[in-house]
Amino acid sequence: MTQIRLGTPGDAARERELWQLAFGDDGAYVDNFYQTYYKPERMLLLEEDGVVQSMTAWFDTQLVLPGEGRFRAAYLYAVATDPANMPGYMVFDRIVDADCAEGVAQIPGLYGRDWQNITMTERNGVEYLSTCGGLYMDAAAAEPLFSGASSWSTIQADGYARWYQVGSAAAGKTMTVQVPEHGGFAVYDAAGLPVAASWAWGDTSAVLPEGGWVVFSGTPGARFVLSLTADEEK
Repeated sequence: MTQIRLGTPGDAARERELWQLAFGDDGAYVDNFYQTYYKPERMLLLEEDGVVQSMTAWFDTQLVLPGEGRFRAAYLYAVATDPANMPGYMVFDRIVDADCAEGVAQIPGLYGRDWQNITMTERNGVEYLSTCGGLYMDAAAAEPLFSGASSWSTIQADGYARWYQVGSAAAGKTMTVQVPEHGGFAVYDAAGLPVAASWAWGDTSAVLPEGGWVVFSGTPGARFVLSLTADEEK
């Protein structure tokens, strides 16, 4: 028998096992999630013959659109499936071919309302994943942030956010940003935690963390002018 249900505290050990099978993260990273963010009722599980085979966690969040306002949204996290026992599926999506998976789960109430297909495409040698209105790419494909004194980043006609890696040459420097009217930026550390954000906190500068990430988003044509300074230059 197969069922989809909410988690309970007794599922935590199996969830941790699935996490390791799917992602291979170290124990400290997983411990931080369960100690800081974990809520059993925010875990959605697929159980087959009494064994949990797939899981995902979700968080309530807000989607901020410049000039349009804030909208309620959900952030899915730790989407994992036991690769040994669920061939042909990725969580609740059935794998059609190498580039597509169909959302086939039918869950009573609202929990299955927004389940969508997953498609993979490739452009300019970079592979992209599209689902639920979002577009994702391999983090390794992000360009390194220019470490010189001044530069800029412009949102292209496609409107996609521009992501950059913080390399060793830029790490530790203070980045000051001239933020356009219809745009914003955020800085994340190597663990993916936010350390600065113009929309959320009104930041216009940040010390760049080594191994971290910088993202610029906004309307097409929005240009961000950047200045990088080291401590000895201030």
